[in-house]
Amino acid sequence: MSRTPPFEFRNQGYNYYRYPSPESYAFNRLLREFRDPALRARYLDDPGALVAEYGLTDAEATALATLDVDTCVAAGAHPLLAWTGCRMTARDRDAKGS
Repeated sequence: MSRTPPFEFRNQGYNYYRYPSPESYAFNRLLREFRDPALRARYLDDPGALVAEYGLTDAEATALATLDVDTCVAAGAHPLLAWTGCRMTARDRDAKGS
């Protein structure tokens, strides 16, 4: 009986998206934590303070300001985190009327 050889990780993304780099951890963490309505409200009230608190790069902060999924993904966000974080925050922004 032969054993299946162990899976060899190659640090490559799937065909549908690439894995986010470790350098974009803070950006992805913030997008994930945007599930919290209070955090989204803080971002909408003072984006600069939250960007500084999470230590985002200028490119990440600029991308996040657009609340555009593709722009955030290009800046290093995981596609699913970008989609959920940007959509929820944009919804809150639109409901707030700002």
